[in-house]
Amino acid sequence: MAAFKVSRVETTPFDGQKPGTSGLRKKVKVFVQPHYLQNFVQVTFNALCMEKVVGKTLVVSGDGRYYSKEAIQIIIKMSAANGARRIWVGQNGLLSTPAVSAVIRERVGVDGSKASGAFILTASHNPGGPTEDFGIKYNMENGGPAPEGVTNKIYENTTTIKEYLIAEDLPDVDISTPGITGFSGPDGPFDVEVFDSADTYVKLMKTIFDFEAIRKLLTSPKFTFCYDALHGVAGAYANRIFVEELGADENSLLNCVPKEDFGGGHPDPNLTYAKELVACMGLGKSNSQVEPPEFGAAADGDADRNMILGKRFFVTPSDSVAIIAANAVGAIPYFSGGLKGVARSMPTSAALDVVAQHLNLKFFEVPTGWKFFGNLMDAGLCSVCGEESFGTGSDHVREKDGFWAVLAWLSILAYKNKDNLSGEKLVTVEDIVREHWGTYGRHYYTRYDYENVDAGAAKELMAHLVKLESSLVEVNKIVKAAHSVVANVVNADEFEYKDPVDGSFSSHQGIRYLFDDGSRLVFRLSGTGSEGATIRLYIEQYEKDPSKTGRDSQEALAPLVAVALKLSKMEEFTGRSAPTVDLTGGYYDAGDNIKFGFPMAFTTTLLSWSIIDFGHLMSQSDLAESLEAVRWGTEYLMKATAVEGVVFVQVGDPVSDHGCWERPEDMDTARTVYRVDRERPGSDVAGETAAALAGAAIVFRGRDEGYSRRLVDRAVRVFEFADKYRGAYSESLSRAVCPFYCDVNGYQASTLSSVRSSPFLSSSLDELLWAAAWLHKVTMRREYREYIVRNEVILRASDTINEFGWDNKHAGINVLISKEVLMGKADDLRSFKYNADGFICSLLPGTNYAQVQYSPGGLIFKAGGSNMQHVTSLSFLLLAYSNYLSHADHDVPCGSISASPALLKQLAKRQVDYILGDNPLKMSYMVGYGSRYPQRIHHRASSLPSIQAHPGHIGCKAGSRYYLSPSPNPNLLVGAVVGGPNVSDTFPDSRPFFQESEPTTYINAPLSAIDLSKNDVYHFRTKHIDVRFH
Repeated sequence: MAAFKVSRVETTPFDGQKPGTSGLRKKVKVFVQPHYLQNFVQVTFNALCMEKVVGKTLVVSGDGRYYSKEAIQIIIKMSAANGARRIWVGQNGLLSTPAVSAVIRERVGVDGSKASGAFILTASHNPGGPTEDFGIKYNMENGGPAPEGVTNKIYENTTTIKEYLIAEDLPDVDISTPGITGFSGPDGPFDVEVFDSADTYVKLMKTIFDFEAIRKLLTSPKFTFCYDALHGVAGAYANRIFVEELGADENSLLNCVPKEDFGGGHPDPNLTYAKELVACMGLGKSNSQVEPPEFGAAADGDADRNMILGKRFFVTPSDSVAIIAANAVGAIPYFSGGLKGVARSMPTSAALDVVAQHLNLKFFEVPTGWKFFGNLMDAGLCSVCGEESFGTGSDHVREKDGFWAVLAWLSILAYKNKDNLSGEKLVTVEDIVREHWGTYGRHYYTRYDYENVDAGAAKELMAHLVKLESSLVEVNKIVKAAHSVVANVVNADEFEYKDPVDGSFSSHQGIRYLFDDGSRLVFRLSGTGSEGATIRLYIEQYEKDPSKTGRDSQEALAPLVAVALKLSKMEEFTGRSAPTVDLTGGYYDAGDNIKFGFPMAFTTTLLSWSIIDFGHLMSQSDLAESLEAVRWGTEYLMKATAVEGVVFVQVGDPVSDHGCWERPEDMDTARTVYRVDRERPGSDVAGETAAALAGAAIVFRGRDEGYSRRLVDRAVRVFEFADKYRGAYSESLSRAVCPFYCDVNGYQASTLSSVRSSPFLSSSLDELLWAAAWLHKVTMRREYREYIVRNEVILRASDTINEFGWDNKHAGINVLISKEVLMGKADDLRSFKYNADGFICSLLPGTNYAQVQYSPGGLIFKAGGSNMQHVTSLSFLLLAYSNYLSHADHDVPCGSISASPALLKQLAKRQVDYILGDNPLKMSYMVGYGSRYPQRIHHRASSLPSIQAHPGHIGCKAGSRYYLSPSPNPNLLVGAVVGGPNVSDTFPDSRPFFQESEPTTYINAPLSAIDLSKNDVYHFRTKHIDVRFH
């Protein structure tokens, strides 16, 4: 038995070692500083009573993130020096946070020993790796987090520590193999036992759930599921429980190998970060032909959080805990004797309250922090609890437990289907949720975060809300002025909590406004230091009417959102009229690093139109790729329109960006976000966004009905905003969008009749008519048809009939609407067919109608900007109109010439042939196609060396040498079509000539699904340019 000595190491305090409710979390580079971790471990020992350390058993494990193995060895040596009798370590240092709680409460050593506490090494759902996060927290003998009295003492000790104790000569312990290693120290024997990470936890789960019932469900050929551990510690339990114990197919498990860096991902179980699971369940951006599983779930890094999904269906955390509580007694044996009570954190929706009232259960509303639940559980007052941030649990442990929540849902599904496994249709997750709403009502719920708000302004806002509480009469006047349909406020307070167990008092936990229909507004403030504060606004609309529980959440919450902003004077105090929003995703427009919303929306509309008209000619793989491209665009546009009355139209400062030549990975220019709203309207960009959403809704109809409905609902709302608040975004945003994407064709003073029939003095915006046309196409509602008829002349739809692009929709409007005329369904829209015919005639060379210029080599040419955008978009319209004419057996009369559908296809084919190399230079203008194509395209990522080739940072001006270099681009942007030659058919293959050498999404979009294989005319399809932004 190896002996060790105790060393006293001098040290000094570190600033900022104050543990929160989840312990101490910092970057790895902070923890690896000499003495940093040691200081925190020692002050924790010092804060505990010595009888809880000396001669006791402690647990040391965590989620396996980077630096865990080194930290475990340090804590083992310090525990030995501080007099602990033994250390228990999960094999490979792995124990989920709820499993640690279970080990403390349930595990008994061979000598009868029990653990008195644990160091848990985790930063929960935060990323891991050398440059990411690490964390440590201490749990007490009840298995729960250290109470505030202990964490306060720990922090006090961090400010005065002078030395720590450590057994430096204690050799490292092999934690990869179960077994006991013994040592001898000054105070006697010291052992380290490594044990199977899953044993104790699995045994506990088998006492709670009916594993045989779940096994029958999981092994039924009718039931499929998918579980994603996100490479966190849950992977250590997934195979053991799902495969070995419950007989599930191992292929049902995703990312279940724990990794120090979580596979480079973000181990947070939500719709943003659990991408593979979301895609698997039919909620992602791709459109797999494979039917999604019936059930899906994910865990975070330390497996205490969970996300529950059904087939193409998301279950909110607030609904999840309420549904578990409502079904627990019948579905889960552990609760067969009844629930002692239920509890939720104050910001969490009141869905659980309604269940408690219906079932006559004790109910508790507590501050945020799992320790409050733990107190209730220790006193036998609470069985099931949850919080809005994906945390759910019960009194089996004293931590939230993500795996338990998954087994609870599987138990409910097994119970609901116990007599149905051989029937025609299983009861699904969605069925269970909708049945719950039908019984208890639905709590529409969302959270708005206003981050990095001036701390002083944030405090003033909260003080204003507190002052308002004194006069509900005044409050309700504000409510009714903001939105008349919102119920009256019946109570307003600043939430305080007196713990019924220990009598402790928690004040200033948030401000609540409670409405007489059960709805709520909650305002909370956090982080009021020098770096700015975060205001969190929780909005909850309760709906008891079963006929209204299927509404779009944004629509249902909109009135209450308006009330919240009015009550709080959010913009007046903070300068923010919208919350911090997630604007990841979407497309860069071209060769820069800016997300311009206007051309992005147009690109998405054209991609959708391509699928609608030509999708039936695509191969399955091409169609799947096209659907993914559309969804990538609409997912971003849904985020950009998530706030009612606002459209976020641009990310990035174009002036600073265009002054730099940088890779996206090195980008350090301002990521300024620009928006249009009621005060700064943008009917043009908002109209195009509505059109894009409406067009995509048609694409996904029959493929993903739920998503299609959401797209329609959002398109309607965005169109109403664009129509009501008139104006050109070029005037509202000025320098931010001009001269880059200045809508010079869209704004002329005029009177445009709104969809509500009352005239508004505003502008002639072709995008409004364009959006109305798409909304009519997807909804077939009379109001949109009437809008089109009413505004045709006012809009001057016959103007510039041969223009079609991101900023001019005239030709597109006429062709799109003409389809109904040619089908004999819209005689009152015949003028649009007349305009479409005029468009065709204007393209015919050698006729009196010709208005479009051609180069000597035969390429359509329009002066100003990138020419190829006109070539591809007008060619697309030729093909679309050719199809419509062909189905109606019509030609286009152009004086002495009759333009047949075949002639239109030939015209389009000639343009595509030119693009691909049949031109005077014998050059393809599609990168990577043919033997000769542009080599020096105006595109940052293409022209700069890749990260693999040049890992070092390339700064703003350092990229200039690549921009000016005569060398070909090192990275081939295959499929990208550049701006093309000039009117003389000459092409300067040089980056500075951006009008000729820059590719754009809206050049490629019209080509993405052109297929002229019918009649053996031509077959062509380009791949999408990958210019996505995460």
